[in-house]
Amino acid sequence: MNDQQRFYELAQQKADSTEGICVDVDWSSRLAVVNVNGVELSVPWEGPAPWPADRIRLVKAGVGNLFCKAVFGAPMGTVLTVTSTVATVHGDDDAEYVYPFLGAAPTSGARVRLDHAGRCIPNGAYSTEPAGSDVIPVPPPPPPSGGSATFTALWSGSWRGGVFDTDGVESSYTRVAAVGFGNQVRDTVPAAARVTRAELQLVQEWNRSFSSTPVRFGMHGFDGRPESLTAAALSGSLSVAQDARTADISAFLTDLRSGAAKGVGIYPDSAYWVRYAPAPNGVRLYLEWSL
Repeated sequence: MNDQQRFYELAQQKADSTEGICVDVDWSSRLAVVNVNGVELSVPWEGPAPWPADRIRLVKAGVGNLFCKAVFGAPMGTVLTVTSTVATVHGDDDAEYVYPFLGAAPTSGARVRLDHAGRCIPNGAYSTEPAGSDVIPVPPPPPPSGGSATFTALWSGSWRGGVFDTDGVESSYTRVAAVGFGNQVRDTVPAAARVTRAELQLVQEWNRSFSSTPVRFGMHGFDGRPESLTAAALSGSLSVAQDARTADISAFLTDLRSGAAKGVGIYPDSAYWVRYAPAPNGVRLYLEWSL
């Protein structure tokens, strides 16, 4: 799962957790300001308060219950150098920490405890190595066995009576809509891959329907936005609930992967009148695959 999808699912209250960086701390409200892929969120913290630049784990425990915890480094390390005020310690996680020390200055080579929450080195060195503290080398991760990608629309539009009307993805009794992805799916997903998740993602601007009839999507083969478009240019059928934000699009995968289909459209119907946001993000595809 890529970072863009992690944040999308967090915003949709689907993800259990994601990670960001603390950029500020609001002590009066006990909120950490966390940057997640360029978006800042103010979130209450659990446990020791984070510091700016700390790695932060955001956790969702039920709908609307979002909190965060600081991700601290190794609890032990070896002193490299010491000045009159700070010591540089090589942590057991291979990171270097420059912290002030409490009490007497530690000596170079000493094994010391790291208090990341307090940003200091407690007084004294270990008399002996604590049981279980030996650093066990972590084997390298296996080579990637798959991938994921979010495909945004290259163009979008709505046609009324076959004549182009607007960039918005609007469909009704007299309007057919479409968005184009070009050959992004064909050129990105390896031919030998097994797609494990295929999702249509929708950002709806409004719904003025008078029934609950599902919106019917189809496929098209246009590289660029056509001057004229009617329902006859669409093929296949995928029913999507009117207020759905996501839908399984596996039924269209074969054509999208081969390049026969270069986008999706919406058939006109008197039972609904809906509008989704224009390209690039009103209608997106998200795929995950294994090799």
